[in-house]
Amino acid sequence: MEAPTRLTSISILSHFDRGVIRQGMCREYWRRVAVPRGSLRMSFVCEGQEMRNVHSVIGSIAIMVLSRVAYAELEPSCTANSPERHGELGCTLVENKSLPETLRAPLFWHIDRYDSGESARAAVAPASVALEAHGVWWLLTIESQVGNHHGGRHVTEVELPPLPPAPKYSMLVMSAYIQPGQTSRVHYHSGVEAFYTVDGEQCLETPSGAHKIPMGGTLAVPAGVTMRLVATGSKPRRALAVIVYDSSQPPTTRTETGGPQLASCQ
Repeated sequence: MEAPTRLTSISILSHFDRGVIRQGMCREYWRRVAVPRGSLRMSFVCEGQEMRNVHSVIGSIAIMVLSRVAYAELEPSCTANSPERHGELGCTLVENKSLPETLRAPLFWHIDRYDSGESARAAVAPASVALEAHGVWWLLTIESQVGNHHGGRHVTEVELPPLPPAPKYSMLVMSAYIQPGQTSRVHYHSGVEAFYTVDGEQCLETPSGAHKIPMGGTLAVPAGVTMRLVATGSKPRRALAVIVYDSSQPPTTRTETGGPQLASCQ
């Protein structure tokens, strides 16, 4: 399921109908017309104080709906070679890589940074990915030990929750540059996901709570958790993420209507 869609004028009018007309504040007449989004067009015949009351209600509803629309705007879907790769807004599926079967728990997502692409690419191992993102070269590694920085400068490490049983695992690396107020679609993963906020702020909505991830912060989430990611704060979020998942399953699945209620980041 995708994140909540934009509320349209039909939502406002339906609310208005229930909250105002049935209170007998005005004499009303209405008609259906062929307008975009299948909206209803209504007219009202009111006098004096009743008309002012109607205006007040409309204003309150409009503020509420506009606030909800700003929050519910969907971020771009993650794709290979998205506009994010060229410095524009977007979410990129950077690399999907099979992991060696020798990996053993506990596992960490280890993040190092480099001065050049040459040095980052030279450090790539069977369980790591080098990428350029947000003006920096990075090496992202899944490993059991984090004392070796592979010739780069240590940024952070994130201990991953236990992986679900599977004969083989893969890692999917993502990089995002997203406007504040935008949200991902509601989804879950067949493995664990970890986040690192390079700049700005993000917040993850889950059934058990809302988890803020400020600049420099990290978060790791177990497999199967229903979630929605929100770009919070006052400026675009820049972030890296990795999913370590069962290679026989899709890494990401959007949820259907009627999934669990998510705690709100607002």
